[in-house]
Amino acid sequence: MSSGPSLSKHPTVSHIRFLQTFFVDEILPSLLPHFRPPRKKLDQLVDRGTFKHALSARRRLWGFSKTSPSGIHGTIVQEAFKPFQSGVRRVVNAIKRGKPTVALCNNTEGESSFEKRTQESLPDAFFLPVSHSFGPAQWADIAVIGEYQVENNEQNVQEVFIATNHALRTDLTCDEPKNIKKMSRSLLNCMQKDPRRRFAFGFTAEDANIKLWYCDRSQIVVSDPFDFREDYHTLLRFILSLSFAELHQLGWDPTMQEIHVDGHVQYDITVRSAEAQIVVYRTLGLLSDSSARDLLGRGTRVWKAVRLVEGEEVGPPVALKDAWVDNTRQREGNNLSQVLEADFAKEHPELNEHLMKVQTHGDVFVAGIQDHTPSFLQPDSSSTVGKSTRVVENGSHKEIPTPVTLFQVHYRIVYQEAGKSLAEVDSLQTVFKALAEALYGLLTMHKSGWVHRDLSPGNIVIVDGAARVIDLEYATSERSPNPLGKTGTLNFVPVEVASGKYLFRVDTLKTLDKTWNPPVFGYNPLHDLEALWWIAVYYTVNREVEIVDEEAADTQGDIEEQRGVAEDFFYDLETRQTVFLFNGYFAKQLQCLHPSLAEVAEILEDIRAILWEGYTNIEESTEPINFDVAEPLYGHMCVRLQEAAEHSEKLNIRIRRFKDIN
Repeated sequence: MSSGPSLSKHPTVSHIRFLQTFFVDEILPSLLPHFRPPRKKLDQLVDRGTFKHALSARRRLWGFSKTSPSGIHGTIVQEAFKPFQSGVRRVVNAIKRGKPTVALCNNTEGESSFEKRTQESLPDAFFLPVSHSFGPAQWADIAVIGEYQVENNEQNVQEVFIATNHALRTDLTCDEPKNIKKMSRSLLNCMQKDPRRRFAFGFTAEDANIKLWYCDRSQIVVSDPFDFREDYHTLLRFILSLSFAELHQLGWDPTMQEIHVDGHVQYDITVRSAEAQIVVYRTLGLLSDSSARDLLGRGTRVWKAVRLVEGEEVGPPVALKDAWVDNTRQREGNNLSQVLEADFAKEHPELNEHLMKVQTHGDVFVAGIQDHTPSFLQPDSSSTVGKSTRVVENGSHKEIPTPVTLFQVHYRIVYQEAGKSLAEVDSLQTVFKALAEALYGLLTMHKSGWVHRDLSPGNIVIVDGAARVIDLEYATSERSPNPLGKTGTLNFVPVEVASGKYLFRVDTLKTLDKTWNPPVFGYNPLHDLEALWWIAVYYTVNREVEIVDEEAADTQGDIEEQRGVAEDFFYDLETRQTVFLFNGYFAKQLQCLHPSLAEVAEILEDIRAILWEGYTNIEESTEPINFDVAEPLYGHMCVRLQEAAEHSEKLNIRIRRFKDIN
């Protein structure tokens, strides 16, 4: 189910700040050929009087020849910046070669105050496509975001400088300009509310100072401010680069077309396979968009969709996943293929039913080029991993490691079946049954030499009543040359993985062998099983009982205490370690649960105990940990989870979210 964007208490995020010259040269869309070289050509146009209706003799926008926005009508934002909109339009109208694609509009009916805005409030200004029909603008219509502020609060920003040729990283104080708050929320809305958005541009104007903004799923960058009254070169570059850009250069995805069917918005999405075969799918409904609610990250959306052939819907519904994946990772479809092609999977085809089948998958290409987030802070040619960069912070120098160049690749995968995510389930019986069946999918992966590494309710789906494990993006083979370290969804990450070290190795090993050094930490199949256990705990502890047959129990559990336990279990790493490592602690904490869950609590404690024993057995030895370590546990866990399902079914236990705990 879709919901509004995810905003923190202070909805601003750290961003990278660039010199304005770098921003206009490298980040803004390229100028049309007849505007190049930019500085020389723009001077020629100004000297010829091309912009005489837009710029005064002092080369300032008309309306600002002798004043700035703060000098116009006090602090009424839309009145103060009305001449800016008309000036931008005059600049565009002065160009006779080429047709503009977008035009600047001020939001005369909007709310400029950040404190008075709602999730649906549009920004102070926006560039709209010239093809936009008359009527109220929607977020899906906005090409470029604009935010105005009459005061100039640039001095309130504290900065930490990074020694690169053109950039510095900015950390905001609690007194950040309201324009930055507004831009943060507007960028979030733009990227969340329109699935077609690959990235977005914006600008903030604080009196006469303009900053240019860019955001994608990897980063937010902003330019140094420039005074639009004094720096007409940058002003003209800004206006002309955006106004004449093609729509895909402004962030829209040409491989995803919005259509309207019976008053509902749907999308025709092109999927290009690794072999360059093209298939088009039409969405039927959104299945999941939880990670798209955050500004930065994978931005994953999953739709129920159907294949299109010559405009007609063909075949049964499928699940289409659109995401931005790390460039260093093998694609999910390739991982799944390798699991299913392993000897174990071929010898036990019945177990493969608990993994999804792929219809097609591949990277997205836009204008013939692989679609990925740009890497503006590339290490220079002499850099190698492990080198350091000198940072100036609060007047002192310190060394930080040179980062590996990372970016995200736009990727799509289509599963042959569309199912219901475990995250949407409210029946405890269904939860435990699905987790028991998911063990078969994990067994297939582990026996084929793979670990999942990112189990969560969203990565288990129910298709025709049977659970299947999905989302193998972070899955890794035991043949991987690198140690399998930290990854996973926070609420369900195993405690060893969260700490990045083995926690069950006994100290006596050190005394027996003075030369012994603990091995580099690596992910193993037991960690997948623990993540599955945490999912079971999550639905038992972080949910309250909604429906129980009357004869099941006459009293309620201590809901307030349960809320506190849930917060400790899922938001405090130290408590999570205590829960899992110390016998007796977990069972004691569960005494606050609804009485109908008493037997479920005993089952969960039993599973914790066998996992604890499994960890202890493999870590008390100096032998390398292999992928057979979980073999004795699958059967026991499966039986116990099935018993929990039967108990929940017998008492008709249904669950619901706490009002103030996710």
